[in-house]
Amino acid sequence: MITVLAVIALMIFAPEAGLQIPSASARDRVTELSTPQISTGAAVDDEDEDEDEVDPEAKLTDEIRMNISKLTSGQAYYDGRLLNIHYDSPAEFEPDHERFGAGEPENLEFRPPHVRGKGKDGIFCFAGHTRGGLLLAPRFIGPVTVEVVVQYQWVDRGSHFMTLVQASPDAFRGSDFGTRPIEKLENKKKIRFLPSKSEGYNKEPSGWVERKGPTEQKLEVAEDGKLTAKYNGDLAVELEKGKGPGNGRVGFLWDGVKFVVIEMKITGVLDREWARTKIGKTTE
Repeated sequence: MITVLAVIALMIFAPEAGLQIPSASARDRVTELSTPQISTGAAVDDEDEDEDEVDPEAKLTDEIRMNISKLTSGQAYYDGRLLNIHYDSPAEFEPDHERFGAGEPENLEFRPPHVRGKGKDGIFCFAGHTRGGLLLAPRFIGPVTVEVVVQYQWVDRGSHFMTLVQASPDAFRGSDFGTRPIEKLENKKKIRFLPSKSEGYNKEPSGWVERKGPTEQKLEVAEDGKLTAKYNGDLAVELEKGKGPGNGRVGFLWDGVKFVVIEMKITGVLDREWARTKIGKTTE
């Protein structure tokens, strides 16, 4: 009872005692200051964004896509990891090539006057004969797939038509006529020709290579380094990861054969450091 009376007395005489009771507006201000500010996750103004926080790899991906014509003249698409290139004309293929290996310059032609077996539309990438070689500009790391449509015109005894992957001027892996695995190790002079899975492809090529129409050859290096090759859909090569290079370019070597490459497709993990350097040099 005494406590209740004391409280009532305090309320009645508070103004005279100097007790300040906050006004409504003051209480509102106190409430505003006391309420914690909760972030809603709203986007920060672009002007306030720190440029250092931009993902450099995402930026490089955008630069590669915008400058892909500086990396290849073929019909190309880059998904951020894989570079896909399609060649079906000399105008696309010729700017990307670099002569490689032995052979005279005239053994590689981009506009031959008469080409037998050019395909339905009469288009082709390049023609070669006798002895020669080339490498294409784009660089790949690890897995790569190469598909080639080729028309052979004559094939001598002891001839070779080699599709190369993970290639440099001194080392490469690949297949011969799409049927036998090959390897050339760094600082070694000789190319190793390994046996095919199919005994018939280990025989003299001049006896079985198709000349009446185009053949399709597919060469693939998997994530684990395993190399496989197919000749007209027939699995002819299965080779576990060897001692050869894991990175490099795509190309061809030939000897004792005349042919036309009608169409070519390459899909592989792009060497982004090479792309960065290439784009930087062309934009300086």
